[in-house]
Amino acid sequence: MGLPGFVFTFVLLLINLFGTLRLKSQLTQLVNLELALVCAGLFLWLIALLGLYFHKRWAWNWNIVLFSLSLANVLWLYTFVGGSLTFVVLLGFNALGLVSSMVGLELYIPNENLDNA
Repeated sequence: MGLPGFVFTFVLLLINLFGTLRLKSQLTQLVNLELALVCAGLFLWLIALLGLYFHKRWAWNWNIVLFSLSLANVLWLYTFVGGSLTFVVLLGFNALGLVSSMVGLELYIPNENLDNA
């Protein structure tokens, strides 16, 4: 998927980040834990985005794991915050990211084959 996959994942990451921070602002307990999870997640996403930018196959696997963890985090936030439009949007975008990462993994073409095409 190349650059479009990178850009699409980056946009999904930004939506996910803003939505998670919005839900985090409604937390009354475990705020520091959620902030630590968000910071750790951002670091892991940076690694995944670098892998996508440099067209590495492992980056798609990494994205599948990260979108799954992000989905679990949103569900965890739901137990403390409750349902809202932000929650529903985050569920949808995380599911979309999970599916797009699976498709990206399936459509992955190594760089060597791109040079010969």
